[in-house]
Amino acid sequence: MKSQTKKPTLLYVVTQGHWGGAQMYIHSLITRLTDDFDIHIAIGAGEKNNDLANTLANIVPIHELDHLKRAISPIHDTLALLELHKLYKTIQPDIIHLNSTKAGILGSIASAGCNNAKVVYTAHGWVFHEPLPKMKKVVYKALEAYSSKHKDAIITLSPQDSHVGKQLVKKHTTITEIPIGIAPAKLLSKKDAQDILQKKIGKKIDNDTFWFGTIANLYKTKGYDVYLQAIANMEKRNDCVFFCIGDGPEKKDLLRLTKELQLKNVYFVGTIDHARTLLNAFDTFVLPSKKEGLPYTILEAMHAEIPIITTNVGGIPSLITHKETGLCVEPSNAKELTKALDYAQDHNDDMVSYAKTAKETSKTYSLENMVEETRKLYSTLL
Repeated sequence: MKSQTKKPTLLYVVTQGHWGGAQMYIHSLITRLTDDFDIHIAIGAGEKNNDLANTLANIVPIHELDHLKRAISPIHDTLALLELHKLYKTIQPDIIHLNSTKAGILGSIASAGCNNAKVVYTAHGWVFHEPLPKMKKVVYKALEAYSSKHKDAIITLSPQDSHVGKQLVKKHTTITEIPIGIAPAKLLSKKDAQDILQKKIGKKIDNDTFWFGTIANLYKTKGYDVYLQAIANMEKRNDCVFFCIGDGPEKKDLLRLTKELQLKNVYFVGTIDHARTLLNAFDTFVLPSKKEGLPYTILEAMHAEIPIITTNVGGIPSLITHKETGLCVEPSNAKELTKALDYAQDHNDDMVSYAKTAKETSKTYSLENMVEETRKLYSTLL
């Protein structure tokens, strides 16, 4: 009788399960690596909608971490360290793959004493590039540098983040650049996608209206406040509609700002499952972020051949070159963003041309390549 070789144990750790880029990344890897590894996932608990846990419930064991939370808390963070260390001792993973800043810092420090485990960390954009108080940035940068000595490999998603990582981490930590990749989605037709969004707002939109769309969680880092200011300054904003798909902690403030600016054609429609299938509804896709890693939504819009306006942050410049594959403006600059919105509305033929070029560029970002390169990295560590 042939003996069966035991598969290596792989543990993913992430701070929160609310659907976003890091969660999509983890889901893509887990669902394609189950034949190679015995996979577990640990997720910070306490959320109303743990999307990642829900989608993986019947695929891998899920461990809820009661004290791993997004906000800084000395008490919870200390307890999260103990919680993670205990989980590592119980599962005895061969590889621990950390995702998101808090999980990356605490999860790597907690691995001390787990001599057999190799620690991988994916930097989904460096947190100290967020619009934070100066002292917080200094602290996060120091913590990233300190915790790197407990990491065997760091995955970065873009040349920009690789450059920062090499300056930041200890010499023995390997920096490996593996860009995200996606599988092409089946998109709804323009009419069907627009019908769904019109039903969401209970309103019929005139045929000659120009549609702008955004798909992003309502976080400060996504730059929605700047976007609303930019819309308010547009010359012909009343000839446009602006759909914002996503939810998050900034919703109340953004709705208040929308009212203060007297924007009657901006619609926050909440989370929509498989939102990327609606991309054809938009004449132009907008992502006004203040901080990013390498955003899935930009890559999805590129695949869908939708014209793009975005900002020069994180790895976005490796995807969007200004007036070649879209419009790429400086972050937190409402004046520049207004000019871009006006340009898209008045020069649709140019925007369509940029989108065609962007689609060709997007073909190099394949899901298969992302998974295979990550598998190879795991193999080198075992």
